[in-house]
Amino acid sequence: MSRNPRESGWHEHKKDHPQTSADAREKGATPNGHGAKSDALRDAAIRALLTEKSIQRAAKQCRVNERTLRRWLTEDAAFMAEYDHARQAQKLIVGSSRSSKTGGE
Repeated sequence: MSRNPRESGWHEHKKDHPQTSADAREKGATPNGHGAKSDALRDAAIRALLTEKSIQRAAKQCRVNERTLRRWLTEDAAFMAEYDHARQAQKLIVGSSRSSKTGGE
């Protein structure tokens, strides 16, 4: 086994599968590789955003870096859509709960 990386052929493999630059990636796409967050973590972040009074507190509750959570809220189209859907559902639930408590007034 050669210790020289050029002799092992690793550089040829990198040419076949180059890494995509950040500029070339589609905005709002969910990453699949290193640094990608699981769907469960993203769901936890949405729940935290719905229950906490600030983004900072929500980030702490779901154990996501605050910068990551802010980026999801501004750049990740799928996350923004899921969060918006959850907020709308929460409004409907709260609204129907209030009307049932007041006798439907």
